[in-house]
Formats: sequence, C-alpha cells, structure tokens
Amino acid sequence: GRCIYRHYRDDGFNDAGWGCGYRSLQTILSWSGYAHALASSHVPSVREIQDVLVRLGDKPSAFAGSNAWIGGAFEISLVIDALCSASTRIIHAASGRDIPAHMSALLEHFERFGAPGMIGGSTDVYSKTLLGVALDPADARQSWLLIADPHLVGTVSPAERRRVLADGWLAWQPLGGLSVASFYNFALPRPAEPA
Repeated sequence: GRCIYRHYRDDGFNDAGWGCGYRSLQTILSWSGYAHALASSHVPSVREIQDVLVRLGDKPSAFAGSNAWIGGAFEISLVIDALCSASTRIIHAASGRDIPAHMSALLEHFERFGAPGMIGGSTDVYSKTLLGVALDPADARQSWLLIADPHLVGTVSPAERRRVLADGWLAWQPLGGLSVASFYNFALPRPAEPA
C-alpha cells in the first residue's frame, strides 16, 4: 500500500526536536490499508494524537497542547488501536546486535500485513518509520531496514523530492548501523480486515 512521508514541520506545525514519534505515527496512519478505519481517511494532527492519549488515560490533561514527545511502541499501539481497531505486535531487541534474530518476524509482518511500523530505542532515542525489510537468508546480520526518518525539517516541494532520497531521509539502512548500546522496540500494526 501507499503512505505519506510525514516529518518535522511538513504541515507548518513546529515540532522540530520533539515530534518524531508523532510523525512516525502519522506516516503509519496514512497507509492506504487504514483508509477504511479512519474517518474520511483523516490522519490526526499532533494535537489530535495528544488528545487521544489523554482520553485513553495514558497521559494527564496537561499533555494535550504540549511539546512533550512520544516515541514508545506502547503509545503508538494505543493510538492505532483506538483509531483503527488494529492490534500492534511489539518486538523487543535488547541491543542493535540482537535485531538479526528478529528479521524473519519483521519480514513476515510485511508479507502478511504490509503495514508500516515504528522503530525506537533507548540510547538511539529517535523514533523512525519502518517501511520494509530486506532479509539476507544466508546471514541475517547482512539484512537491511527501509527507514523513513521523520527528522527532516520543513516542507518538501515536488521538485525537492529527490533531495529526500539523496540526503538519506528515506533510505535502506544496514543493520550494522544500529547501536549495540541501545535496545530497540518495533511497533508492528496488524490491520483488521475491512467489514
């Protein structure tokens, strides 16, 4: 399916420095597989996501309208469940070194569901959108993740789209580039079938 790459300030809202989790979630929710679940295919704004988390009791009322970041797989799963009635599988890797052991499960997710996911870590605190995987069956350590990095700041005109690729904001990343000092959580939405 298709999705819309969301990143800092892409809609004019200034979330640079704290909005990467929201932007990853917006990219996930923009995926065409959720069109049946979202009212009018509306992808919620940062404030609307905050309101959902407050309504669910995950965050205090002061959270709505703040510059507080999200990024945990748990928060992503709460919002996806609330807005799309879809469960989310969370895969935990104790270190970037352990991700090769999970590559078959990540590949199975994309083959079965196709939905984008989210990856975030501890010392690697930046939330990113996972769009696909390339598994090396002979050696999973040589596999790759297709990442949409929401840390690009500003709007991107159609003429500038090549810059997004050239600058690595949307790129295949080798597993060797992940920190061995960081744990990682993957949030992998499992969309419900349309009624």
